[in-house]
Amino acid sequence: MIKKDVAMRDILIKSSQIYYQFLAQNDLGLENIKIVDFSISGNEVYFSLKSKLFNVESLILRIGKSDFFIGNDNVGAKYYDEKLNILCLEVDESICANLKKIKKQEISLLSDLKFLVKSVEDFFSQGSKISLPNQINELKPSISKEATLEQGFAIENIFSHPISYVWGPPGSGKTQVVLFESLLNFIYAGKKICVLAPTNNALEQVLKTLIKKFDKLGLNREKILRLGMPTNSFLTDYIEVCDPNILKKTTPSNLFNFDINTKDRLKESLLVGMTVDGFIRKYRALDIKFEHIFLDECAFTPLIKACALCVDNTPLTFLGDHKQLSPICEMPQKDIAIGDNFYANLWNLSALNLEEFISGDALDKSNPIFSKTQYQEVFFKNICVLKLTKTHRYGDNLAKILDEYIYKNGLRGTDEHTELFYIDSKSSTKDEKHTNISEARSILELSRLLRGTDYAILTPFVRQRKYMIEIGIPRDRVWTIHGSQGQEFDTVVFSPVGLHYHLTDSYNFKALHALNVAVSRIKKRLIIVCDYEFWKMQQGQFLKNILDISKPFDKVIRLSL
Repeated sequence: MIKKDVAMRDILIKSSQIYYQFLAQNDLGLENIKIVDFSISGNEVYFSLKSKLFNVESLILRIGKSDFFIGNDNVGAKYYDEKLNILCLEVDESICANLKKIKKQEISLLSDLKFLVKSVEDFFSQGSKISLPNQINELKPSISKEATLEQGFAIENIFSHPISYVWGPPGSGKTQVVLFESLLNFIYAGKKICVLAPTNNALEQVLKTLIKKFDKLGLNREKILRLGMPTNSFLTDYIEVCDPNILKKTTPSNLFNFDINTKDRLKESLLVGMTVDGFIRKYRALDIKFEHIFLDECAFTPLIKACALCVDNTPLTFLGDHKQLSPICEMPQKDIAIGDNFYANLWNLSALNLEEFISGDALDKSNPIFSKTQYQEVFFKNICVLKLTKTHRYGDNLAKILDEYIYKNGLRGTDEHTELFYIDSKSSTKDEKHTNISEARSILELSRLLRGTDYAILTPFVRQRKYMIEIGIPRDRVWTIHGSQGQEFDTVVFSPVGLHYHLTDSYNFKALHALNVAVSRIKKRLIIVCDYEFWKMQQGQFLKNILDISKPFDKVIRLSL
């Protein structure tokens, strides 16, 4: 067993090293975030950015030829204003003096995925035993009358199994009921638990939902602690739950008790939230033992990062939907098959493959996990899978299509149908690759009508997003499907651009799951802007079936929005 433990750590370390080398050799994983302007006030620096930040855990400030990892002693993170697209940092006096002398062209803000990969390697290099949890919590959960039979069954099994997976589409109560009531049981029992998510945005979305529900019960917000850099809106609305190290840099002294530090808050907090990358970087330094760990959006979390949750025999619950996006791995499957690159497949597969990997007999290329693709079936033996098949997010009209194409588990929706509309943008003969000018112009007109409402425009293509912004659609309203992960909007406008095997062709599982993400962002209505006649001829396509039950978006409907 000792030999297997050592071999397991060696594989995790080697996987990180191989992936790091691939990124470095192919100039991948490093994104230069353009700085429009910056200003200095005292030792605070405000950077106005051209593009949005999607990962605040991997930022580097480059001044001349010197790099400073944001979050260390010299450069501290304060907050990120996602609406104004401003990043605020606190720097020491020497860096501040240097910034005042240097030209703007010599200052760069970088997002370096390699930094996160190195953090994973460092975590496993410290030598903890990696094993699936085998202990359960002794609490007998109390379940509210509001929980459905499915939801109640899920809550009971979270407490009676060392590792569980709550699977359900948006609106099925994963967060609002199952996660909330499970956490409530732990909190009332005075037990410390941890909630994780793969991205900053996903973490804040789940915490906002939970805090609002806790507020209604009169639960003291100071029992909740959110570690890491918040967005400005989260900091403004939920200042009591933010990391004291952040607060000391952002709030006037009369608004916060500076005698309390992060370690003190950790002692008094019962619910601790952070990103998975934050957990990997900070867990050992926290020096605390959680009673239970909950990982939201588990299907988007790489398998290798999920292994970091298996070091202290802590019961573990995954929540998510493996019929949506898988992890983003920069190494293509064809490269993973070359030489020792097979180890890097641990970055390509999701957390849901955890049992298959850790319980596998072979720790070399003969282990099936190393040749598995993202969309192959996941096998569960000891992980308790809890399915939620009733959603209040969709009407039965849309739920039936989603069940036919994606879930195949009897998914049911509400009696009130989801509002589904289309706008026929007609065909466009002068489009560049991955850009549809007709769709973009129709959406520009539509965006003016939607002004002042909660809406988002989604497209699978980066070029289409860029073109829509260029013609005047507000930048903060246009997203790629991947960029929208974790967000929700009353109205989603979808621009498919064209039939593309990897992005919109539902005969490809990867494209089908991405389309499911786009649809699952809606709270009230979906408007598909497309070449209607073209898509109506695409027999068997997911989008064609939605268009079959959609209505034209006319002026009368517009006035009711």
